[in-house]
Amino acid sequence: MQVYKGGAAGLNSVLFIGKKFRVKAIYNNGSFQSKVEAIHNSEGKLDSLLNKIPFVRGVWSIVKAMMNVYKQLILAFAALFLMGKALPSTSSSPLTEMEWLFSLALIGIAGLVIKFTSISKYHAAEHMVAHCEDKNLPLTYENVAKQPRVHPRCGTNLVVFILANTILLSFFMENMLLNMLIAWSIGYEMFRMKRSRLKPFYKVGAFLQYVCFTSKPEEKHLNIAIESMKTLKSVEA
Repeated sequence: MQVYKGGAAGLNSVLFIGKKFRVKAIYNNGSFQSKVEAIHNSEGKLDSLLNKIPFVRGVWSIVKAMMNVYKQLILAFAALFLMGKALPSTSSSPLTEMEWLFSLALIGIAGLVIKFTSISKYHAAEHMVAHCEDKNLPLTYENVAKQPRVHPRCGTNLVVFILANTILLSFFMENMLLNMLIAWSIGYEMFRMKRSRLKPFYKVGAFLQYVCFTSKPEEKHLNIAIESMKTLKSVEA
């Protein structure tokens, strides 16, 4: 039975989230350390309630994403710039071509930061362990090492949906803040749909995951991810 609901990678860590606990396994000076945090009952009830409301759950996902380690880096630089367009002190006109190019360039820079740090290797390890758990395989190093480093439920795919909707809505909306909130909400609903209906988007997401946001992990990265999942399964049991 699958116990994890999501995960994230950090510079020297992998986090997996279950129904009752969050577990972060950290690599520190050659040793592993797992930190277990209980999810408060009220927090779990709120999450369960908001996740039942279409489009609202997309906005709620923004709040939850802020709690994770690395995923907001993908949009952080561009988000600051785009939010600047929504401030009262700035023009409310739609983004120009140069501004879009600049925003995409900032996303690219964020991708490079992830790619060329250990985050990309821990990110890949997180995906590989998740695949192993999805297939109900024993969490051994040998099994995990055989798994792909691209995962369909990765937040990168959500980012693809959000950006596609942001670009589309920009032709009809001048308020960039409202644009982003609506784009995120619609993108999140697309993210929850059957993948077979949205294959082109997932192919783009898989490409970005493989090329920009993951790298081939080493043994220590896989072992950290395995430790995080094993600890989560133990405390959730």
